[in-house]
Amino acid sequence: MARQRSISRNPMSRGKSQVKLVKSPSLLRTGSFTGSVSADRDLEAPAADDETFDAYLTRFYMYEQQMFELVALVEFHQNALKQAFEDGGAMSEAALRIGSHEMHNRVASSLVWSNMDAARERARDLALDVEASLLGPIRGDMLRLAEIRKRVDARRKTEKDFKHYTTKLAELKANPKTDPAKLQRNEIKYEETALDLETETARLTTDFCALEKRRQELLSQHFVEWQAIQKR
Repeated sequence: MARQRSISRNPMSRGKSQVKLVKSPSLLRTGSFTGSVSADRDLEAPAADDETFDAYLTRFYMYEQQMFELVALVEFHQNALKQAFEDGGAMSEAALRIGSHEMHNRVASSLVWSNMDAARERARDLALDVEASLLGPIRGDMLRLAEIRKRVDARRKTEKDFKHYTTKLAELKANPKTDPAKLQRNEIKYEETALDLETETARLTTDFCALEKRRQELLSQHFVEWQAIQKR
């Protein structure tokens, strides 16, 4: 049983069309198609060129890049904390070596050791806090973005296929010698690809709408976590 496109309004799409899938014995676009050849088929692209979708896609790329930059900065800071841990240990050892030469310096070196040990313990705890409270959740966000990116790439391939069948079908219709059976096969492929493209576009638009709502929430959440870590 072939699939049919049913258009409904999505308030998040600024009045643009969103695709829903229903069951139908025929494929519909601007007219009906039940297997016969139509000489005046509408070859206009579906929602692939929708300005709202393109705007969402642009903002997604920007958000993705911002998250990559955030991860890099957090990892850099975490490594700095780990380095502080190592440096603190080295400083403690150096102080102990100085204090070991003379008995009256042993008390002082013991105090230095305590201070350095506390400092590196603090650095280690902070590094663990960054991993658990900040970097871990951010990486979780990145995994969700990666899933959306996969669908974006899949849609790009579908869009390429749609353009291919659009051009091919137009050429076949322009040629009076085209075999009707060949035209019919390509028209079916065109219809299926157009429907796939609209379906993928609708799904991504839904993802982008949700991401727009969560975007500031996610960044605010990470910022709050970071402030909490700084206060510890």
